[in-house]
Amino acid sequence: MAAIDQQGETMSGPLHIGLIPTVGPYLLPHIIPMLHQTFPKLEMYLHEAQTHQLLAQLDSGKLDCVILALVKESEAFIEVPLFDEPMLLAIYEDHPWANRECVPMADLAGEKLLMLEDGHCLRDQAMGFCFEAGADEDTHFRATSLETLRNMVAAGSGITLLPALAVPPEFNANAMGLFICRALSRNHAALLAWFIVLAHRCAAAMSSWQRPSAQEWMAISIKC
Repeated sequence: MAAIDQQGETMSGPLHIGLIPTVGPYLLPHIIPMLHQTFPKLEMYLHEAQTHQLLAQLDSGKLDCVILALVKESEAFIEVPLFDEPMLLAIYEDHPWANRECVPMADLAGEKLLMLEDGHCLRDQAMGFCFEAGADEDTHFRATSLETLRNMVAAGSGITLLPALAVPPEFNANAMGLFICRALSRNHAALLAWFIVLAHRCAAAMSSWQRPSAQEWMAISIKC
């Protein structure tokens, strides 16, 4: 951490950071105070958009780096792994699984899950998990945000997968009629998870020699 603090003091200028809406609102409160303290001379500008928009802006140079889920489209950029985020199963209070601590994905076979609308990489990841388990999407409704999904489940409209950051320990899910279970992978050996990375352009495409260094040190500080 001392090396990060020392390096952070030498970095200055604007840095435009993009985040997907299924990560930004939940990650930013944890990292913004730390980033301001670690990189006091950097002017950070935060931009929230869906994955395809962020990657287009990263490619054009409007953004310096983006924090998003690992997707095939991000392979064209340098990807720095940040963390693996568990996926949790959200169910309503009258559901037969309401008192279970864990639900293997195999148990979702034949179930229909509420999903986000098109354009969210979380939707693509969740759909992949569901199809692998033999589950499908409930096509009667598509949410624009995780908050909407959470409230639809609490109202008894269905079940869904939520990233762990969207259900912090202090969140009293039971008070709103929502029950959270750990979702286990197909082999029952590990929690279901999606992978969050920081992506940026190669150094040759950057306008400042400082920025690749800033992004790499930022990724290290977030992981710490």
